[in-house]
Order: sequence, then structure tokens, then C-alpha cells
Amino acid sequence: MNHVVADINAAKTESVEMIVMAYLAAWNEADDQTRRRLLELAWCETAVYSDPTARVVGQQALGEHIHAFTMRYPGVRLELTSPVSAHHDYVHFTWRATDGDGFTLREGRDIGQVASDGRLRTLVGFFGV
Repeated sequence: MNHVVADINAAKTESVEMIVMAYLAAWNEADDQTRRRLLELAWCETAVYSDPTARVVGQQALGEHIHAFTMRYPGVRLELTSPVSAHHDYVHFTWRATDGDGFTLREGRDIGQVASDGRLRTLVGFFGV
């Protein structure tokens, strides 16, 4: 019976990993329309994003925040630096932002909550790992 629970938990974690990858892809996407589609996949309509520099609510506001960030740091890329950890409706992962030359601009840790539809409903970022 324990292997059944383990299999279910592994499937849930894999699904959450895909959502996190879509979320990170939105940060790396230059095209606003494609970014919006990625956020629709990963982000609840009224989800809350918070980090030390911003707090935004909703897909559109997050898209605008990402756009402003990429304008401030041309060529910036976010990459996952840890496995995605998930249990119950919580998720955790670490990331790194690099500029076009591969120089690390910032590293961070995100902790979030997943809604019943599988998308992120809250994500709180902390800078420094």
C-alpha cells in the first residue's frame, strides 16, 4: 500500500514541476503574448506574487512585473537550481538569475501554494539562498 501512496505523490510532484517550469519559462520569454499564455498555464487569475521588491496580484500584473524586470536587465535568464519539492499543496524551489553573459545577478528561493486546479495561487520569493 505504501508504494501506491508514493506513486501518487510522485505524480503530483511531477505535475507541480511542470507548472514551475512554465512559470520560469514565463520569466525567460521575451514575447508578451507567449508569456501571457505561459502564465495562464501556471498562474491562477488572482494569484499573489511577492518578493522583497514587489507584491503583485493576478496574471496580468505578474506579466507586467516580469516585463519591467526584463527591460531593466536585458538578456536575463532564470534557471532552476534545485529539484522542485512539493507536498500537500505547497511547493519549494531555488533559482538563479543570470545576465546575457552568464553572470549571476541574483539567487533566490521560492515557496508557494498550489490551487485545487494545479496552478500556483501564491508564490513568495526570498533573495539569497
